[in-house]
Amino acid sequence: MGKPRTCKSILELRGAFRKDRRNKIVPKKKAPRRPPIPQTLSKGGKDEWKRLAPKAYELGTLTDADTRSFELLCEILSTERQAMHIIQSEGLTIDAASGGKKANPAIKVMEAARSQATRLFESFGLTPKSRTNVDTNPPKKTNAFDDDDYEFL
Repeated sequence: MGKPRTCKSILELRGAFRKDRRNKIVPKKKAPRRPPIPQTLSKGGKDEWKRLAPKAYELGTLTDADTRSFELLCEILSTERQAMHIIQSEGLTIDAASGGKKANPAIKVMEAARSQATRLFESFGLTPKSRTNVDTNPPKKTNAFDDDDYEFL
């Protein structure tokens, strides 16, 4: 995997920003409203959504187009939490059919969920390192006349 792109604000601070090389696909404005909680989420997924969605929305990385990916992140986090509770209640090892002990299968589930969640956290700018690569949105204008395109006659 290559080096992630440096965000516009960092390039501007360095004096290295070039308009001809900017990413034209990334939306420049924050979504007008926070996407609603999908009804297809499990109870644990909805809890994760309520916890993380406000943060991702404020960063500008959660829009209607990103809802499915964010839904997947919330379900993965819910699965990780369930596996962690199973491990806490049953322990790291369980009885094997042969009479010995074996590793709890929930450990692999938890590890896989954490690995997947880490990649999705980075996509939404929810880690300290990935947050530096996300162009955050400017504060919302409080006055309609503050718009730069407005001209006095």
